[in-house]
Amino acid sequence: MNKKILLTGVSIAAGCAMLFTTAFASMTGNTGYEIYKEAVKNTVKAKSFTADVRMTFKDNGKVMAEMDSTMKQSHEERAMSHITNAKVQDKEVKMETYANEDNVVLKKGSSDEYYLIKNDKKDFGRHDRKLNCAEDPEMSKAGEVVLDALVGDLKNYVSASGNSEGGSDVTIQLEGNQIPAVVNALASLGAKGAAKDGNRPHAHGPAPFDENFDLQPPKLVDDIKITKVDVKAKINKDKTIESQIITAVLTGKDAEGKSHQIEFSADMKLKNVNSTTVDKVDLTGKQVKELKPEDIKGEHSR
Repeated sequence: MNKKILLTGVSIAAGCAMLFTTAFASMTGNTGYEIYKEAVKNTVKAKSFTADVRMTFKDNGKVMAEMDSTMKQSHEERAMSHITNAKVQDKEVKMETYANEDNVVLKKGSSDEYYLIKNDKKDFGRHDRKLNCAEDPEMSKAGEVVLDALVGDLKNYVSASGNSEGGSDVTIQLEGNQIPAVVNALASLGAKGAAKDGNRPHAHGPAPFDENFDLQPPKLVDDIKITKVDVKAKINKDKTIESQIITAVLTGKDAEGKSHQIEFSADMKLKNVNSTTVDKVDLTGKQVKELKPEDIKGEHSR
């Protein structure tokens, strides 16, 4: 995980949360899950929303990184904006991002400079079509078949109870042997791949990416497995997800044989569903520097 991931972490957090819940959305035959599935679908279909996200990364109980972000997204406007405050150990950074189908604007902290990245129309079109695959009935059905095979009996661990506000509280708890072998196999491959990638040189891009806010997680190489996954979701009376907390614990050993327990948590609160207006920035009279995508990625970055 490097600084670029941290600085755009809110998108990842929201995306991972939605991906995780969408995975469960393929399962059937469980009352708790049926409630959850409907809420997931209603939330994903929302025209717009605001998400407040807090992410924390710990290694053996020590906080390595924290991030607080507010993201506004509108499918109708085909636009999004977010403000992120990240802290990696003793270093802090604030980033503002404004994006639409034409360009992305970045601003770091209290700097007076704005960085403009123009979207390649062809690339944006391809990306947009990928996002819209979820709305294709045939693609959605094919995805459900694959997910059903992967998740197996995980649906049995989804429970729900009514709350005083007319909605439902949903809980998913997985520990130890309840976590499928295929999930642990993928986790092991991912961790080992990240360890190898961490040994490669990474080019530093221009400001606002030139400061060293790199998070250096332990490089796990052996006995890698997910030991715990908890999801707690609050569904409102309109049958959309109001808040959701996801916690995952990964254990393993580094090359020196030291054991690590890595805990990742994401706390997401959704509000102003279908009534969010994305923040915009007026660059008139501002100090603007235009960047190319390769300027940010760096020669060896991914």
